Amino acid sequence: MYDVVIPQKNEEQLIEIAEKLGYRGLCFLYDVKDYKLMCDKKYSTELEIFTGIICSFKDLSKVKNKQCFVVVKTNDKAREIIEKSNAKVIIGLEDHSHHDFLHHRNSGLNHVLAKLAAKRKITLGFSFAQILNGAKVKLLGRIIQNVKLCQKYKTPLLIASFATTPYEMRNYGDLISLYSTLGMKKDVAKQGFLRVKKFNQLMQKKKSGKYVCEGVEII
Repeated sequence: MYDVVIPQKNEEQLIEIAEKLGYRGLCFLYDVKDYKLMCDKKYSTELEIFTGIICSFKDLSKVKNKQCFVVVKTNDKAREIIEKSNAKVIIGLEDHSHHDFLHHRNSGLNHVLAKLAAKRKITLGFSFAQILNGAKVKLLGRIIQNVKLCQKYKTPLLIASFATTPYEMRNYGDLISLYSTLGMKKDVAKQGFLRVKKFNQLMQKKKSGKYVCEGVEII
């Protein structure tokens, strides 16, 4: 299994904990200005390390032509991102201050956007660090609603810690159990972890120059 983390100049500590938790790889996410500096850095570990970019909606234009793993953190621009961007993953939809609706949660996602994301193969990411640091009751209700929407419309899901410190990381088995209690099927949760590795494999193919489009490669 692979985890996704957001280093704060603590890469070595994150690697150490990932090894103890049984992970086989880590994705380090950096903002746009730090990505180029850090993307080729080497570490003394048997873990497979790869890098990506985490950005806000306003910075999407800066990563439009980059062949890398792009994660967008937003709580109010889901439609614009799903319709127009090259983002691979969206996180943070549930983390906003707006009130919930009378009969359902204001979760940042609805059935129209869930279907559109599935069609465009944009993944909805679920962050354990967001749960750990957020307003639990309201946030968990919104996550439960988004899990239901994504499973109903077959929107791709990704599970990771998105930790900024080692203390926010957890064993993948614990996270699978957590999201299972929030309504996610166990096989879906497992695929959510495996999707990180699949993104890495896709990025490697693109960098090799042999990738043409999905299902088509030069051999």
